[in-house]
Amino acid sequence: MSVLSDETQPRALCHGDEDHARFQGVYVFCHDGWLGTLALSVGKDSQLEARYDSIRFRRRFEGRGIVQPNDSNLLELILFRFNEAPKQIFRGYLSGRRDEFIAGITWWRTVPFGFFARKAPIRSFSRYRSPNDRLTRLDFIGAYTLWHEYGRGTVEFTPRQRGLGAIYTDHIGKVMRMPIQVGGAYDHEFTFSLPLGDISGEAKGYFFTRPKNGAAGIVDWGDHKSGFYMIKYRGTHL
Repeated sequence: MSVLSDETQPRALCHGDEDHARFQGVYVFCHDGWLGTLALSVGKDSQLEARYDSIRFRRRFEGRGIVQPNDSNLLELILFRFNEAPKQIFRGYLSGRRDEFIAGITWWRTVPFGFFARKAPIRSFSRYRSPNDRLTRLDFIGAYTLWHEYGRGTVEFTPRQRGLGAIYTDHIGKVMRMPIQVGGAYDHEFTFSLPLGDISGEAKGYFFTRPKNGAAGIVDWGDHKSGFYMIKYRGTHL
């Protein structure tokens, strides 16, 4: 029996136009550490229209959002003529207790990166670590606030003789070890087991390569998937 309360049980999927309306809003948008503002609205054809104001490129990009028919929490966001490509696709899940964020994975020239969009201001990130895209073990070390479908907690990565260790503290202060593996097909890729009561999710994400101050990706809970993201803040983590 799951220890999750009724409040934190997975949401029932909805259908029809309500699927698109749930994604409407203005978000702080962060992809691989690059920030901007994303606005999603339902157009006349009942489809999601997207407008992204990029701080990096200092211009607006148009796009559209497609809610996947087999999972009304899964959005495929397409931005046109963006980031030196005809289009860039972002696949993420509407997540959180109040559908407050979208998080998942995007691809640029076949390389995967993490992204998230949140309907709330983002507090100060930690400063950029280095100007290059390569990550080392030292770049991962530190404490992060981690948001997932059922709430948030703090995860701290610590050095070990081989690899890294991770400790997860949930919202009520329970401390658990979190198995983690850093690296794989890409040096910014990592996988971990997210503990949540008597269940756990298998997460796969990507650290932000230049700022090295956060990560985002997808959690597989077995019967469904959702998004997660994590940020290394200055000062307080929760």
